[in-house]
Parts: sequence; C-alpha cells; structure tokens
Amino acid sequence: MKRLLLPLLLLLGGFIVVVPASPAAATPSTGWANRHLDEIALLDTHNGFANPSDGIGGVVQNQVWSLRDQIRGYGVRSTEMDLRDYEGSVWTAHGDGIGRDYGRPFFELFMEIVWFLADNPSEIFVLRLEDYSSKTAFFEQANRVGGWRELLFDPVQWNVEGNGWPRVQDMINADKRLLIFSSQGDRGDHGIYQESRFVVQNHWDNGYECVNRGGYDPLNQPARGKFQKLLMINHHTNISNANDYGTIYDRIKTRCEPATVGRMPNIISFNWLGTSGGDGPMRFIDDLNKGLRWEVNGSGLCLDVKDYGTANGTPIQIAGCSWNTAQAWRRVPVGNNQFELRALGKCVDITGGNTAAGTPIQLYDCNQTGSQRWIHEGSNGNRLRNPMSGRCLDVPGGNLSGGQRLTISDCNGTVQSWTWNLV
Repeated sequence: MKRLLLPLLLLLGGFIVVVPASPAAATPSTGWANRHLDEIALLDTHNGFANPSDGIGGVVQNQVWSLRDQIRGYGVRSTEMDLRDYEGSVWTAHGDGIGRDYGRPFFELFMEIVWFLADNPSEIFVLRLEDYSSKTAFFEQANRVGGWRELLFDPVQWNVEGNGWPRVQDMINADKRLLIFSSQGDRGDHGIYQESRFVVQNHWDNGYECVNRGGYDPLNQPARGKFQKLLMINHHTNISNANDYGTIYDRIKTRCEPATVGRMPNIISFNWLGTSGGDGPMRFIDDLNKGLRWEVNGSGLCLDVKDYGTANGTPIQIAGCSWNTAQAWRRVPVGNNQFELRALGKCVDITGGNTAAGTPIQLYDCNQTGSQRWIHEGSNGNRLRNPMSGRCLDVPGGNLSGGQRLTISDCNGTVQSWTWNLV
C-alpha cells in the first residue's frame, strides 16, 4: 500500500509546529530558466544555529528544528550564524556567556550546508555571518570542511557590480552555488565580503514597519547600472502572528512596498520556522517565486515577454496570466520614485528611445536611459507612465486579446490600468 505523506502537527514548548510532508519548493514551477539571483526569493532562518538540537535553548533560542532539518526538511536556502572564538576554535554563539549561549563548533554546521549542496547539485545557498571570530581561526575551522572553496561564488571575481547578478542557472552550471557574506571586512581575499556591500536590509527590531538598518544603504537604493544589491527583509517575532501567511503578505505589500519602491525581497528571514504560523513562510516564498505579475484592466491578461525571449528587441505583449518566468517582473529603483521593470535580466524599453505615441515596447539590455524608467500612478488610474515621454503603457486600440504587443500612448485612462499582484 502506498504511504501517504501528511503534515504532522506537534505541540512543542507551547508552540504548534508543522512538520511538512515535503520540503518547500526551492525553485518556481517553471524552473529558474533565465532568472538572475536578484530575481528570486530565498527562505532564510535568523540564527538558524540557535535551536536545542544544535545546543542552544532557552531565552537565546530562535528556532525549533536543527539546521540540518531546516535545510533538508523546510526548504531553507539561506541562514545566519553568530560566530565567536572559543578555546582555540570557532563556535556558534548567541551572545558571549560561555556555556549557556554557545552551541556547536562552526565547522560542524558549515559541513551540513556543504554536504547538502554536494547532495543537491541544482541548489544554491547563502550563508550570512555575524562574525566576531579572528580571521585566522575562522579559515582554520572552515577549511576542516572539504569542498567549500570549490563551491564558493565570488561576486567580485564574477564582476557582479559591473555585470549584475548572474543567472541562477549559470551559477549551477559553474558549480559556484555557495555565497557567503560576513560582518567582517577583512575576508575579501578569500571571496567572502562584507554583507553591506552586496545586500540592503531593514532593521530587525522595528515591528511592522520597513525601516533601513544602520550601516546599510537605504532600502530604496537606486540600481547602479545592471547591478542592484540583494534585498533582505527581516521578518521576526516582534510582530504579532509573524509567521502567518496573511501577516507576511500584508507586511511585504503594505509596508515594505513603499519603502522599497515596490521591490520584492530576495531573502526573507524568519524566527521560529514552523511554529504558530505553520507553513506560512514556506508557502509565501514558494508563491513569491512565481513572480510579481502586472495585470491590465482586471482582464486576466498580464505583461509578458513573448515566447520567453531574451534577445534584445523581443516584443512585450499581454498574455494570459500564468505566473511563468516571462511574467516574473521585478521593480528596480532608479531614483525619484522611478523604477525599471526587469524580467529575464533585461528591461522593459521603449523602442529606439522614441517618444511618439504608438511606439512599441520591447525587452532590451538595461541601460539606464529614460526609455526604461517608469512610475506607477496607483492613485491616478494605476497607470504605468514613462516620465521621459510623458506617455503611458498602453494596449493598442483597447484590444484585450492575448498576443497584443504593447505601445506607449497618451495617458487617457482607457486600457492603461495596471495592477500588480505579489502572489
């Protein structure tokens, strides 16, 4: 008889916890295809090491499950560790009280991540370190784990700040699937860079708001050419019912949307994964990877890259809303409340930089020109207006049928109402 895998409810330490039948999907249903690292979302655990199985409980505990179970059972693809020197080694530690606050040696948990990547060659992982260890001790302990250097993705070596983040598939093909950030700034010669260089994030202790974290660029930091810093949202338990799906959705859409000019997070960090809100975090990340789609006039037709094309000049059209990669748009701030719309690593562009009504829209390399800048006039008909031309994204002739190529036209409020859906 075939065994049915059903979620298991447990009462643990006063929390209702949900053991999922299978890991949350790490990739969207259409696959990574040509999505770049800043076009996907990863499930993160705050202080993923701080759990009883890995040696930390009580008032300094942040998680229920071991780090191994978080990764292999819950779809966690990013985590944070606090590290301190201890007796000639480096240990995970949530504080500096020897005994109570120390968990396991760092290399043991690091090994779990590296082994997971070795067992799953199509997965990527981001490790974030709040690191108080010495450089020498850190690398002595890290090097006890074989194979991590071969997996390490070096964003400087890949010239991410010049070329933008690579496609996830390119990272997989090159077998460079481990990205490590540190709070220390002295480890770049080993391919580990200070997190604030490549990430923006909100302050973790600000309740429901999205407020910039000190020492990091603003959440609405404009992109620099093709490069934008990854957006991380700390979504912790100082928010009531933090892990409930509806609470996550409401916060990201109503509070973080204006603070980030509509950017969707690349990393969302949770405490107490699997507690109270059940599988809310896993479901939300899974849904977020379906993409941020734009629907016109409530028609069920969405902004779409024709045939998933990535060549410059590929037409932008409307097609049935399907959550596929060709409709997975990201808003990228460029200043003055304006943004680019990016999919498949390229931008929505007015052909030839022409400002005349009727000019068609295309996919093109992001080049920071006025033909790629947009404002969403949510209080004025939900129009997507291009400031350079003063014209709006339009369905020619109001023809709401799939396959219609889009143009710019005078902002007249006809078939120009674009609403975005987070999930």
